Parts: sequence; C-alpha cells; structure tokens
Amino acid sequence: MDPPHNVPREKPTSRTRLLIYALAGMIEPDPRRVMHWFRNDPIAELDNRTAMELVNTGAANQVIRFLKDIAEDARST
Repeated sequence: MDPPHNVPREKPTSRTRLLIYALAGMIEPDPRRVMHWFRNDPIAELDNRTAMELVNTGAANQVIRFLKDIAEDARST
C-alpha cells in the first residue's frame, strides 16, 4: 500500500535498513534468513512486495510497522 501522493516519501538510509534488520532479527535470529527475507520474500499484508522493494520506494515505515506488530504479537502470547 503506497502512501497518498501528498505524503513525502522517506529516502532509504543505512540506519533505516539496520533498524529493519534488527527488528526482523527479533523474530528470526539467523541473519542469513533475515537477509533472504528482506530481499526475496513478498509480504502478503504489504501488497506482496518485498521489504527491500518497500524500502527502496520510500515505504520503509510500513515494513517497520509490520515487524513491530509481529514482535508485539509474539510477546503477548
């Protein structure tokens, strides 16, 4: 899901990617699997786009929110 046209997109930064890797690492501790997920696995809840595609198109906040939701759900069970 893309943000509305009047919302500025953020430029992906190394810091943003590191945050996403860290959040994903809370869910999957194997860094190789995290990198594979980031580059290759479509996220059904986010229009079947990969995390990398979303980050590269300025939608990193969607990925961050997605990962935080999963981590929060895991903690509450």
